[in-house]
Amino acid sequence: MFHLNPASELSSNISGSLQETSLQNPAAYDALSYEWGAPEPKFSIGVGNGSIQVTKNCYKALLKLRHRARKRILWIDAICIDQEDEKDKSHQVAMMTDIYSKADRVIVWLGESTPESDYALTWCQHVSRMSFNWPVAKFNYRPNLLRAKERRMVATWFRERGTGYALRFCSRWFTGYEMHYRSESMQDLFNRGWFSRTWTIQEVALASAPLVMCGEKTILWGNLMGGFDIAFEHENTDTVRFARNAAQCIEILWLCLLQKSWDDSDARFYEMALTLFSSGSNKETLRRFRMLKEVCVRTLLVLVVSMAIYRFDRDHWRLENSDWDAWILVILMFSLFFVMTFLNPPEGFAEGRQHLLRKALINTINLIRLRGATDLRDKVFALYGAFQALGITLDDPEYEHSTVADVYFRFARRIVEWQNNLDILIEASLPSYPGTPTWVPDLSREYHRWEVQHFKAAGNSAPNFTYLVGILRTAGLLVDLVTEIWAVESEWKFSFLTNEKGYEGITPGPVQAGDLIVLISGLRVPMVLRGVGEGYQVIGMAEVKGIMDGEAWDDKVLKTMFDLV
Repeated sequence: MFHLNPASELSSNISGSLQETSLQNPAAYDALSYEWGAPEPKFSIGVGNGSIQVTKNCYKALLKLRHRARKRILWIDAICIDQEDEKDKSHQVAMMTDIYSKADRVIVWLGESTPESDYALTWCQHVSRMSFNWPVAKFNYRPNLLRAKERRMVATWFRERGTGYALRFCSRWFTGYEMHYRSESMQDLFNRGWFSRTWTIQEVALASAPLVMCGEKTILWGNLMGGFDIAFEHENTDTVRFARNAAQCIEILWLCLLQKSWDDSDARFYEMALTLFSSGSNKETLRRFRMLKEVCVRTLLVLVVSMAIYRFDRDHWRLENSDWDAWILVILMFSLFFVMTFLNPPEGFAEGRQHLLRKALINTINLIRLRGATDLRDKVFALYGAFQALGITLDDPEYEHSTVADVYFRFARRIVEWQNNLDILIEASLPSYPGTPTWVPDLSREYHRWEVQHFKAAGNSAPNFTYLVGILRTAGLLVDLVTEIWAVESEWKFSFLTNEKGYEGITPGPVQAGDLIVLISGLRVPMVLRGVGEGYQVIGMAEVKGIMDGEAWDDKVLKTMFDLV
């Protein structure tokens, strides 16, 4: 740990000492999550009897974090990890789960402030209060009992049409609603480099209470995301994609890490949970359960507000014996609360967390591909701590002798073993990373694809594959050959295709005439394969009209074995 010395003057040189600390029972410390920034110029800080060089962004963060009268214990990767020692780097990266989860506070440093960033953070702080202040979970993140648009509708009603006493009662719920949204201010935040880096995702996902700092301004992570939820509805430009990507990655990991049992009152869990049920009856049962509970929650909300209005109207807080109408409201409130307590979701719903994780994992991998990393191996190593906390076993980080190809290959193999299916193929496409099989996703580049959760091209079939040395041998059904292709002029580089049977489709892979359209056992989407020697290269997934709901899959037909190389 880095023990940062105090200083009464901001201009005083930064100094401190490094001390070994056991994470079994550590003293209180904070962990810094930041972007390294430009490698030059370097700034010198005193460490023990010597000094080390850090980037400008790290130096500015230390100036803001330094106390005036007492030492501060920090974990900062640039200081606490010997960057020249690959062995020490591997050892510390393997401990990231404990480092960030056991920190008293994870501080997200976005850089120096500007007038625009100050306004944006103030706006986020205010609009986040539009959410009702019920007890919240990690990150001080509010439950979505009302969706964002509904919360704003309620706030507008209270502001424009509500009575004076209702506004007085709810003033702290909707404080700052009058602040205007300024796109240029939010763009200042969205363009911060922190949102584009790979390492920052797990650092926040593992944190217990992240605090965001931008210059002198601070805001809780949950309040920042409350503002971002609304800001994303105003912005639809490339400049917000990194911030949106960061929010999505962290939320998926957070949901999977923290949700020990299903909380259907949160719309995010509900929408993701619908993917767990393949039969229409189970989905309908879940929808009805959700509807019933929503009715109870919202009725309870109306009763609470009505009770508050009634009390203000009577101009007193004590209920008299004659207030039978008030007692009726109280009885109704407790009755609804009692009913909600014993409402249970459909059978099998509570066991859905693991299934959600398996389904959400591929989407997380896709989102991570957009993020930046100076060392391409960090696309995997930066996820090690979060995946370890999720119970996904990856090979230990190893910087000394591993290559990028080795790291990507071992990562894909571990994901296949843990998931026990071939969903990893959804992320695979040519060109693959040099030195890896084509079924291994190239995490070093972006990959634009569509959502696949609602497809079931292979019907309800189970995965049927074996792993050989560098080869995935899987059962599949040949649908047809590609006869004609034409590219779509766009940055996503999709290609349209047709085949001998007249099916039309689209693929993000570099398809050619003569490629095979194959249904893989247990996989939701068709794959385009290309014969090479005795095996097949993975060209990419495809969406082919007329076969996406299992129309071409026949369980009775003998399947062909395809060796994916």
